[in-house]
Amino acid sequence: MKAKYADIGSINVRCIEECAELIHILCKVERFGLENFHPDKPEVKNWQLVLQEIEDVERLFGTLKRCMDKGTRRGGKQIADKKVLFGQVAALTAENERLRRLATLLPPTIL
Repeated sequence: MKAKYADIGSINVRCIEECAELIHILCKVERFGLENFHPDKPEVKNWQLVLQEIEDVERLFGTLKRCMDKGTRRGGKQIADKKVLFGQVAALTAENERLRRLATLLPPTIL
């Protein structure tokens, strides 16, 4: 995530956006492979982008969990429905675990 967008939107929207970016690069890996690259950035391989996106998602999951623990959003506003958010965190955590398992399929030299 670019620093200038780090605080734009609610934590939910930012998590959704980061998950979408991870899904996007995973789809590219499925079509073009881990060693392929975007033509504009041939020095950055797809596997590197996958790892970057996983880090972004994990960072936001941590922020979302802290917000849930505090019962507040950024700026001190009360979370409207903590149960709904807890369900979202659980779903995102499950997806994160699935992506971690997928990352174990990367060749050892990449990690």
